[in-house]
Order: sequence, then C-alpha cells, then structure tokens
Amino acid sequence: MKGGLQGLQAWVVQRVTAVYLALFVLVALGVLLGAPADAAAWRALVTHPFALLALALFYLALLWHAWIGVRDVFVDYLHVLWIRLAAYVLLAAFLIGCGLWVARVLLIATLP
Repeated sequence: MKGGLQGLQAWVVQRVTAVYLALFVLVALGVLLGAPADAAAWRALVTHPFALLALALFYLALLWHAWIGVRDVFVDYLHVLWIRLAAYVLLAAFLIGCGLWVARVLLIATLP
C-alpha cells in the first residue's frame, strides 16, 4: 500500500484530527448552551465565515479520522485480499457520499 499514510504518519493524523474533533465538540457545546432563540439567529451564526470554515474542517477531519480508523480495522481483521479491497471501496464510497452531502448542506446554508 505505497503512497498512503502508514505507521507513524497515520498515527499522527489520527491524533491531530481527534484533538480538533474534541475541541470542536467542546466549543459547539458551549455555543449550544447560549443557543440563539430563533431560526434567523441560528442561520446568522452558522453562515458566519468562521463558523462555516470550522464546520467544514470538522467534517473533513471526521471523514479523514474515520477513513484511517476503519482502514486499520480492515487491515487487522479482513485477511482475504479481495474482501478487504471490496470493503475499502464500500467505505470510500460511503465517506465520499457523506462528504458530498455535507458540502451540499453547507452550500445551501449560505444561500439567501
């Protein structure tokens, strides 16, 4: 599996994305505690450029974190090569679909 993240690189990416995900969740919980009262205030909060960037980075980190974590599980437990490759394809299709869905949601949120 040349060209992909392996060993220490994958471990570092897992830890960096985990830290960002945890920090994002803590900040999001803080924002939810002081939640805006109406839909217009929520829309203004979510469509702020900083919030959109933070959300986009959150979902990218989440998808990357999931890819590395599940890929490692497949390597450990799927020993038949064609089954592992099929699982990779299904996982990649699912994660790409989730990423496209999130991109669509974020783009629709910015429309007037």
